[in-house]
Amino acid sequence: MKKLNKNLLVAIISILVFILFIMGFSVTSSMVQSGVIENIDFPQSVQGILAFITFFPLLLSLFFFGKFFEAKGLYPVAKVLKFVSIALFAFSIFQALLSLLGFYN
Repeated sequence: MKKLNKNLLVAIISILVFILFIMGFSVTSSMVQSGVIENIDFPQSVQGILAFITFFPLLLSLFFFGKFFEAKGLYPVAKVLKFVSIALFAFSIFQALLSLLGFYN
């Protein structure tokens, strides 16, 4: 049996965590809309942090897919994936900080 690449394993696990987050959000959202659970209004700063935490596994998976493709020799794909993941990570940190500081209230 061939051993799975470490970068590919991290990318797959992080994309599965992201899918679990999205499924949990969808189930919770449908339960709130149907009235099973009560709607809780979070402050904008908490919503910004929750959004960052939710999308962090997706950014992580993009980065490690880039490292995996770099090891396979697909440098253009690897460069794009790594650049996009790092740029989106920096942008999301900036947005989370603006949300924490209250710029969106």
